Amino acid sequence: MRPRLLRVKGLRSFRAEREIDFADLGLVAVVGDTGAGKSSILEAITYALYNATTWDQRGVKQLISDGATTMSVELDFAVDGHVYRIARSTSRGAYPPPSHQLECLTDPTVPPLDSEDAINAEVARLVGLDWGGFTSAVILPQGRFQTLLQASPADRTEILKGIFRLGELAEAREQARELALGYREPLDDVQAERA
Repeated sequence: MRPRLLRVKGLRSFRAEREIDFADLGLVAVVGDTGAGKSSILEAITYALYNATTWDQRGVKQLISDGATTMSVELDFAVDGHVYRIARSTSRGAYPPPSHQLECLTDPTVPPLDSEDAINAEVARLVGLDWGGFTSAVILPQGRFQTLLQASPADRTEILKGIFRLGELAEAREQARELALGYREPLDDVQAERA
């Protein structure tokens, strides 16, 4: 997953709408003074992808800027040759209700999604990480760097499997094994006929 464009409004230090264009950048470093909004960029990306904060899967309303009643984040990101746009918004109260949208900008045959659960599942599939894996291995929030290092071997293995998409490799290996077994019996029959 590669971020391409981030639009943020009403999230922590980004009370006014801001846009960050990553599309033509290679390596990106987020640097600045304390309170300049570095962590807010990471919070915005996490909120867009997972409807969560970097420290909690609930309580996204905590991200709304002081004095603001709503926040919205739009993230364009590239995965496997396609560009997707995910947009989420929420408010302090019940109105307007939370909104969640995911669309593929490069393939109009991919149906857009507007269900929070469907979007969360699709993001986990596209990115190859659920919220826990993402925050442990990609975001590593302040004070939580040790989480990955101190994870049990089994948990660390699962996080790294997600990062490197080893589940997909295991699935492909199993499909190849089943395909090979399907040819085994006819091959044995041919060899028996020759003998």
